[in-house]
Amino acid sequence: DKEKDETAEVEISAEEKTDTAESVKPAEDVTTEKAPVETEKTVAKAEDTKPKNTVVTFKLEYEPSSKDRQEKLYELLNASSRKKAQAIESLRKSAAAVTRARPKPTTMATADGSAVKAGFLNKKKPVAEPMFLKRWYDRFLGPQSMCRMLFPIAKNYIVFFGAVSLMHFKGHELALPAPV
Repeated sequence: DKEKDETAEVEISAEEKTDTAESVKPAEDVTTEKAPVETEKTVAKAEDTKPKNTVVTFKLEYEPSSKDRQEKLYELLNASSRKKAQAIESLRKSAAAVTRARPKPTTMATADGSAVKAGFLNKKKPVAEPMFLKRWYDRFLGPQSMCRMLFPIAKNYIVFFGAVSLMHFKGHELALPAPV
């Protein structure tokens, strides 16, 4: 490799020399024929007549980028959705063929034309009125009662006025004892 680099440098320098030599020539010599210039290039070719065998081993690892992985997943998704669409279409065709091939069922003779009256499963039993205690609980203490709705709001007021009344009426019991 070093020899090739050196010959490449030699070739470049020889070409530069010929370019500079041609550019220096006067304008009168343009009509005259140019003689071939022998450079070190031909000498370098003669030395490189023997081929050199070099073995180079590379180990390449490729990790696909996230975009490549995403594109691959989209391709797989598209392929599976195409297969799914084909399977559904074949099922539709086979279902249509089965329904055409099946003989029509015989119907039972009924007065109305239907075996069961519409809505017979949705019948509601009459609702009995709840007992007194249940109604009273729902009205005063139940989850939708007035007490349950107002207590979170009134709680702070009840605590405040209870503490004020305790200090007012029983303050002498709360006082510190006299010094001894």
